[in-house]
Order: sequence, then C-alpha cells, then structure tokens
Amino acid sequence: MTDELLTPRLRLNPVRPDDYENLCLLHGDEAVMAQMHHGVETPEQTRATLETYGDVWKAKGLGIWIVRNLGDGSFVGECGFRFVDGQAGPGIRFCFLRQYWGKGFAQEASRAVIKYAFEVAGFERLFAVSQVSNGNSIRLISELGYTLINDRFEDIEGLHLHELVCPKIKSC
Repeated sequence: MTDELLTPRLRLNPVRPDDYENLCLLHGDEAVMAQMHHGVETPEQTRATLETYGDVWKAKGLGIWIVRNLGDGSFVGECGFRFVDGQAGPGIRFCFLRQYWGKGFAQEASRAVIKYAFEVAGFERLFAVSQVSNGNSIRLISELGYTLINDRFEDIEGLHLHELVCPKIKSC
C-alpha cells in the first residue's frame, strides 16, 4: 500500500481495519448514503465493505482512502476508487460526513487521488458514476474534468457514467 496523501487541509490514508467505526458512522447516515446508489449500510454490511476495500488495495494497488482533517485528525470521509466488472478503469468515489459538505473537501481529496491514479498507479482512464438527482456531485465531477459518456450506468435510469482521460502530452 501507498504512503499517505497530503493536501493543504487533508490527510488521506488507505483504509485499514481500525477505520470500521468511522465507516459505520458514514455508511449508516441516511442523508449521506441517499447520495450513493446502493443506500445505507448496516454495521455488518459496512464490515464487508471494509474487507472489500482492503482486498481491492491488495489486488489493484489502488482503492479507497480515509480522509482526515490535517489540523486536528478528525474523520471527514472517504475518497478513492472502486472497480466495477466490465468497466475499463477505476471509478472515483467520494463520500463525506454532512458537516463537511460544501467546504471543498471532496474536490481537494478527489484531485489528490486522481493525481495518484494517473501518476503513480499508471491508469489512463478513470470513471465516475453520478445520480441525476445529485447536482453537487455532477458539478464536482465536471469541475474535475470528467465528461459524460453515457446517460445510463448498468442500464439503470438516473445513473450517468462519466470518463476522465489522462492527457498524453502533459502530466495529469
């Protein structure tokens, strides 16, 4: 696994088993998970998700980072990549506790993990899935440079697929 990623306000570390309680808080919050297409998780589901996150890091060398406030170390959320069968590259995921919404943390963390995916992990294409109803995520995905490539994801109406391609002529 990689070392931590640092931004001006955040510290990102690959997910570890001791992140379980924080992930339960995040994945159990109805308002937060309403923005994710699979919904709220029970503690048992979150434990399985945590195990999957760890397995993906081992298999792919890329996955979900836990995001903490650089100043006080408090848990902010998660950001990184998930892999979907049949998709040509990793899909970005960002999910933050409500008190951190609207503060630019998702963009800051996303830029750091995108840079890592292109420059360190060597991926050439990244993907994002958005819910039509989640205007904030769609706006962020666009600001990160993703473009809409399909107005249906996994043949589900209301889910859109976006793509970000690493430019060949300059550093991503």
